[in-house]
Amino acid sequence: RAPDPPQRPAPPQTTAEGPRSGGATVSVDVTSSDPTVTPSCDHSSGDLSPIGDTTVTCTATNSGNETATESFGITVQDTGSPTLSLPGDIARTSTGGGVVVTYDASASDAIAGSISPSCSPASGATFGIGETTVNCTANDGRGNSAAGSFKVTVTLVDTTPPVVTAPADRTVEATTPSGVTQTLSATATDTIDGQPTPSCSPAAGAVFPFGTTTVPARPATSAHTHPRRAPTTPAPHHAPP
Repeated sequence: RAPDPPQRPAPPQTTAEGPRSGGATVSVDVTSSDPTVTPSCDHSSGDLSPIGDTTVTCTATNSGNETATESFGITVQDTGSPTLSLPGDIARTSTGGGVVVTYDASASDAIAGSISPSCSPASGATFGIGETTVNCTANDGRGNSAAGSFKVTVTLVDTTPPVVTAPADRTVEATTPSGVTQTLSATATDTIDGQPTPSCSPAAGAVFPFGTTTVPARPATSAHTHPRRAPTTPAPHHAPP
């Protein structure tokens, strides 16, 4: 009679993790109920099995040339995530507007090899003033992914002072024994801050005594890291003695 089908002590399906791009070497034991018969398989134990499913068929033939066949599956899977390599946090300075920032980001995978991660904003993008988080992901094409991030901080260094425009000198009549109240109108413009408010002393609405009073109009301090300074612009005001 025909021999019993080849037998193996392992479960009908063998699963292994692929350690490299070619797959994994899988060892299986296949036996026959007839100790004199050695089964022959189309995939030998220890052979390299590719990523995915492989069906192995084994045949046992006895001395009477009677044959029995049995099949089983080998699954080589990839569940390992890629490894991301990202730069540390990046700091840049700007004298106005955004800054183009380049960086190196890479990823590797035991099966897929080198992977180009996807980052947003991308290397070479213009980063605005302040802190921006760059998010990167890498996918190995088999549903395994890795994610990471780093920060790019652009600090504004403002080196251009504002321009202060003070009113012209004026001569006014006193309206009280103490002098006269005057309303001043000084303005300032700045390439970054637009129109900062200047500081005048004495301030608008103050009582100016008899004689000549010089009103320094000082530029506003920048809201950024480095204060800006400009020469004092005097605005003399005269009252008759």
